[in-house]
Amino acid sequence: LIYGILEYLRRRFVGAQAHFARAAELEPNWDWARVLKADAIYYLRRTEEALVEFDAAIALNPGNAWAYALRGRAKNLTRDASMKEDLDRAIALEPDAGWIYAWRGIAKAAVTNDPSALKDYDRAKALDQDYDRIFAWRGSQLIKLHRYEEALPDLLHSLRLNHHIDISHYSLGRVDFRLGRAQDGVREMR
Repeated sequence: LIYGILEYLRRRFVGAQAHFARAAELEPNWDWARVLKADAIYYLRRTEEALVEFDAAIALNPGNAWAYALRGRAKNLTRDASMKEDLDRAIALEPDAGWIYAWRGIAKAAVTNDPSALKDYDRAKALDQDYDRIFAWRGSQLIKLHRYEEALPDLLHSLRLNHHIDISHYSLGRVDFRLGRAQDGVREMR
């Protein structure tokens, strides 16, 4: 398992998946081996296979919030409407996990462009001020709703936390264009 985690952290998902698969073989009733294996498979863009592994993890432990949250995220790629149910279940199990609220916001925004996604982003921000993606995703959602001025603080905050978030640079460029600052927009989108 340790080797799988090291490979995963290095973003070497083929090796990570192989190590997690071996851990699942050695400990067939351990849900976390399945969750980690499924997540590595997800990053290899084998979504259907990942969903099967997430299902197996949930069958082993229906109280594993991570398994529901990660399965919900994987379902987002297939535009499966049940992804929101998985994320709702994860939140019920882990109500103080800001990242799960953020992912549910993504799910709502992606499938239905549901304006209530902002409530999930707001809850995520309240729970985790250091998760840069929350601010990037919230800013992007505000842009979709044509609320450009409101998007600025979130986008700038995400970049203060992590200057390498492409979506924040791109979204900030879009805001600059919309607000008549084309030169700034071009610079941000580079």
